[in-house]
Amino acid sequence: MKDAPRQHFRSAAHVSGAASAKPKDYEAAAEIVADATAAGIACSDLGIAGGDRMVVAGLVDLGVHEATQRWRSVLPEALGH
Repeated sequence: MKDAPRQHFRSAAHVSGAASAKPKDYEAAAEIVADATAAGIACSDLGIAGGDRMVVAGLVDLGVHEATQRWRSVLPEALGH
């Protein structure tokens, strides 16, 4: 990130919750970890995205189509639509 947006983000006290970074946002994972650590933000590298399945060892093993369908249906189902 450029210095100005990075400073704005760090000073945004109301910002909370999870965030993700994509390769186009940063040059390397090490920079993400360094920036997060410097800002006092917990950071975890969850792995690499690619292929035709969404796999989280021991938790999830779905085809991309099925994972997308489940993601799109959760909120409407919870709201009874």
